[in-house]
Amino acid sequence: MNRSRHAAVVAALAGLSIALSSAQAQNLRISQVYGGGGGTGAAFRQDYVELFNPTASPVDLSGLSIQYASATGTTWTTRALIGSVPANGYFLIQMSSSTLGNGDIPPADQTVTTVSMSATAAKVALVIGTTPLTGACPTGASIVDFVGYGTTANCNEGGSNAPAPSIANAIFRSLGGCTDTNANASDFSAAPASPHRPTFATRGADGPSRRPGPACGPRGRSAPLGRRGDCTARAGRPRSAR
Repeated sequence: MNRSRHAAVVAALAGLSIALSSAQAQNLRISQVYGGGGGTGAAFRQDYVELFNPTASPVDLSGLSIQYASATGTTWTTRALIGSVPANGYFLIQMSSSTLGNGDIPPADQTVTTVSMSATAAKVALVIGTTPLTGACPTGASIVDFVGYGTTANCNEGGSNAPAPSIANAIFRSLGGCTDTNANASDFSAAPASPHRPTFATRGADGPSRRPGPACGPRGRSAPLGRRGDCTARAGRPRSAR
């Protein structure tokens, strides 16, 4: 094979790999958001965002980012993600840390710095690419998942915001992360913050590896016992402003 043909093959394979990674990434969703960390009386010293992979294969996070904006903000803080989300598993992202609070979250899969989240209202997006989103209510196929939470957030999925968390509560996607009707208000509920443990290859000082998440069936429902399946892939979903 001559050099030019070899280069063309390599470029084509690279493009296919990127396309496959993007397609796999569209299955991911944000399963928990906690912005109340680091304050007096807070459940934890850290803010966090948790991702869930409802499929039977790991999903590489290379080229993806977690992005954050205030409730009515138009400027998005962007942090590139690394690693992968295990099959039917979770990925814990520590967003900020303080000396106040009642304890530490489990050791995170990834720690990003200087992203201090609101405990009551804000916007969080999982995005293919690391270019910051623009505007108060961005749209486009690069947005894998979007959560607007609290009464004053001016963008969300489905026309209504997810409930507000607090220093004690996180917001949780129902059925362990399986439920995804593209409606923040109905997909999320508030409950005491409880991030899943990160994945450890062996038992050690941090204890046993966490349990895998639920296997999801069609349309984001938890699969019946003995019938494990993937959730429906999503792409290019519209975002609704309040």
